[in-house]
Amino acid sequence: MIGVVFGLGWGLLSQSTRTEAATKPVLLVVDSQNAATTAPAQLDALQRLLTSMALPVETVRLTAYRAHQLTPRRYSGVITMINWPQSRLGNATFERDRQKFNGPDLHIGTNLTAWEAKRLGAKRVALHHQQFNLREGEQQQLLPYQVAMTGLTRLATTSQTQGGWSPKPLKNGTTRLD
Repeated sequence: MIGVVFGLGWGLLSQSTRTEAATKPVLLVVDSQNAATTAPAQLDALQRLLTSMALPVETVRLTAYRAHQLTPRRYSGVITMINWPQSRLGNATFERDRQKFNGPDLHIGTNLTAWEAKRLGAKRVALHHQQFNLREGEQQQLLPYQVAMTGLTRLATTSQTQGGWSPKPLKNGTTRLD
């Protein structure tokens, strides 16, 4: 599954931030285990990656999140991981708390909310039946065909990006975005 991944102020953690973060865990909120897919392995890989960066992680199911659980005093950052976008699971309490949270915030997966796009100063664009090239400098990687995905355009000038994406050109040299 290819999804939209973005960080709101996450960036690369400085040494002083890591020292402070080591005492407070990152809150990882997961919508579903979705055992019928590779989601459990993706969740495990993310948890191991955070641990390897000396960031303790506390994982909570979205449906188990309780009001005021997410505060800067308890957590150094928050990650929302969407493993089962078709389920449309939600938790209004989590969304309210997340909007108030002023620490690092990362969204992994699909179902990017209008609020998240607005926070980036971006516009969401629905893309259907596309295949994209991911590029960084001279390196390119053809991504798997997507039936539907959300892209971001008009990012704020303060947004940091790594690489970029473009539609795979059709045989006549045009793209479906033309």
